[in-house]
Amino acid sequence: MTLAAPDIYIHFDFRQYLEAWRDWRKLSGNPVTLEALGEALGLRSRGQVSLILNGRRNLAIKQIPELANFLGLESQKRKYFEALLLFTQAKSHLEKKAHLDHMVQILGGEGLVLNSGQVALCEKWYYPVVREIIRIKKIREDGFASLACLVRPSISEREAEKALSVLQQIGLIFLNHKGYWQQTEARLRFPDGVASTVLRQFQMDSLLRASKALETIPPAEREIGSLTVSVSEDRYRLICERLQGFRKELVGLVCSDDEPEVVAQINLTCIPVSAIKTSVNKRIP
Repeated sequence: MTLAAPDIYIHFDFRQYLEAWRDWRKLSGNPVTLEALGEALGLRSRGQVSLILNGRRNLAIKQIPELANFLGLESQKRKYFEALLLFTQAKSHLEKKAHLDHMVQILGGEGLVLNSGQVALCEKWYYPVVREIIRIKKIREDGFASLACLVRPSISEREAEKALSVLQQIGLIFLNHKGYWQQTEARLRFPDGVASTVLRQFQMDSLLRASKALETIPPAEREIGSLTVSVSEDRYRLICERLQGFRKELVGLVCSDDEPEVVAQINLTCIPVSAIKTSVNKRIP
């Protein structure tokens, strides 16, 4: 049995990918020594390679294509690896953000930008859920009953029918030649700066569903956590930026998943809960 090479698209640290790649080569009966890796990079000793693998030394820019060649990466995987390496070694948050944006773009994570009419996707909490369900399950044109049962918590057949109708009208799903519903575009995103009433209501509904999940979904099937901390204004803004970056990492993981099996909703929040006077949270009169 031939072992599959590690999936580069699930990694957000080039050193972790390199470790997985070396493990794969070892299990495949063709191990790669540190000396061989060092020779490919033009390094004099295995100690220098160890420093790189341990994160105590960075690769030079000119060594990036040499390492990609050694790993046998081509086309999109090569581009992703080069962006991944630069992301891992970036010193500033702005540099990391730029390289992460590039990684997501390579994965095709930009997606279709919704127009004003398509924002109707958020009119009901279950519209996006229905749209994702038809990506992983075959739903026929009149399969309202089976679709309704797949939503959690379940919806009525009439609601399922309405959801399909709305999604079709706004151009986000269509009936294929076999009579099954299909997405017109795998990934969607809202235009920059959108803060419509519909979207705000959808965000409120999403947070409400998360709170209800504490009572309706077993702990083993969910992950919910909270932190209350005191930080500087600069650190507060950094936390918000890190959450934005992490959201893009999640997009990358989703984009690289070719066999989805469950529809999940992920909420990330960071809000001020004190009345201390700062530009983040002005004092309440």
